[in-house]
Amino acid sequence: MSGTPIVTLKRLVSHDGHPFLLNNAYLRFDPKSPIVESELEVSSLSGLFTGRGNSFIKKALLRVEPTRLSAGEADYLKIDVEEAAFKISYIFFDYTDSPVGSGWFLTPKQLVSLAAKIGVWDD
Repeated sequence: MSGTPIVTLKRLVSHDGHPFLLNNAYLRFDPKSPIVESELEVSSLSGLFTGRGNSFIKKALLRVEPTRLSAGEADYLKIDVEEAAFKISYIFFDYTDSPVGSGWFLTPKQLVSLAAKIGVWDD
């Protein structure tokens, strides 16, 4: 996305009054595309997992790794700075396979459960 105008977003996602995700996003600015509006929908990432939802994002690369939070990040998430957390980094691609956004989610480790299906499933 080098040389392209970028929109930056920072948001805190809460559930039942408790913060559980801190999101930093960098999106390619394109006045003809509703990518920013699509990114603002919290379900945009879950839509990629389920195959439903956002029609402007074709695919994404995800990376999940343990991380330490800064004092500010821990404060946003209302946890101790010494507590471990997960960082879920992503790059979104459009249907021309061009990157349209990247960023990461930070969440306390106790709120993450990773699971995968392997093999042939009759869903």
